[in-house]
Amino acid sequence: MTTDESTAGQIVPATGEQLTIIQHLLRESHLPLAGLERDLWRAWLAWKDGTPVACAGLERYGERVLLRSVAVAPPWRQQGIGSQLVRAVVREAQALAIREIYLLTAGAESFFERLGFQPIARGDVPVALHASAEWREACPQTATVMVLRCG
Repeated sequence: MTTDESTAGQIVPATGEQLTIIQHLLRESHLPLAGLERDLWRAWLAWKDGTPVACAGLERYGERVLLRSVAVAPPWRQQGIGSQLVRAVVREAQALAIREIYLLTAGAESFFERLGFQPIARGDVPVALHASAEWREACPQTATVMVLRCG
């Protein structure tokens, strides 16, 4: 997918066998695992020197997706890895004709705003995304909903 040795190293699609790596990164970041095995459509891992250092995933709902499970291992934070990973995932989604990328966050609003996401009201989220375990049970009602419109 992409390589940039100065930050994330290599960003590649995750395989099903790498789900345990993603789960570990999410636990380290205190992020929800609910629905991960059932709902995750695509996932990516960022590797540095042969070590998985970050992950991100998408759940697909027609022409819209829910960005979830963006996590960077604690020793690798504040180095641009998360930004590089999210940008790569957005490019992939756009190449797949995804129209809108939604996310839920409780504390990373400014990070996602820097990447082009805008906060929206919960009531403005398409009903299809309400099927997500992350929407229904994993994220609190107080979580900020954000969207990036791709086209």
